[in-house]
Amino acid sequence: PGVVQHVYAGSLPASEEVGESWFADALFLGDSRTVGLANFSGVASTYYALTSLNISTAHTKAFLGEKEDRTILQQVAKDKEDGKTYSKIYLWFGLNELGWSGTASFINLYTKLINELRTLLPDAQVYVVSVVPVSKKVSETSPYGVTNENCHKFNTAIAKMADDLDIYFVNAAADFADDTGALQSTIKNEAGEDKTLAVDGIHFGTLAVRKFFTYLRTHTVAVNA
Repeated sequence: PGVVQHVYAGSLPASEEVGESWFADALFLGDSRTVGLANFSGVASTYYALTSLNISTAHTKAFLGEKEDRTILQQVAKDKEDGKTYSKIYLWFGLNELGWSGTASFINLYTKLINELRTLLPDAQVYVVSVVPVSKKVSETSPYGVTNENCHKFNTAIAKMADDLDIYFVNAAADFADDTGALQSTIKNEAGEDKTLAVDGIHFGTLAVRKFFTYLRTHTVAVNA
């Protein structure tokens, strides 16, 4: 009781570590946690992310381009028109949807977005990242359904979707969970000192973002896979 196991069939296994150049032609899509990747990772890549974005508004919200008048799909289409394409797509959604009733509409909209991206970028690998848990305090006090039980429920659905679509499920949740399934409270810096992993129990600081990218670099597939 009170323990969530972030274990899912079909999770991408560990692989030989790739360098940061792996992400040079990658596209990251997501919400505020993905904004954090753009702000704190130092990894040169393309990030189309927005605070409070969810899988529904990802289809409709215009926030990209010089005039901020393009949706994600419109911007990817414009990139392709301009000769800029991506060989990997990383999608990280689910946090803002944890309070939704059930996972069906989430998965339907997620599948739709992925299929439209694959139409635009048919040769790109698609990676969907698991919803990383939140702190025990956030899980116990959130009035919006942001609980680790819901996190597990959504991850189970995302893992199945990845299998159904024949894409890659990156289970970063397992790397950030403590023995109860909640977000780890601390992370060690280079000096071996314990530092707070997420001040608000949700969003990563610089050390956690670096740890996240270490996980991504060690969970990839060959380009021709």
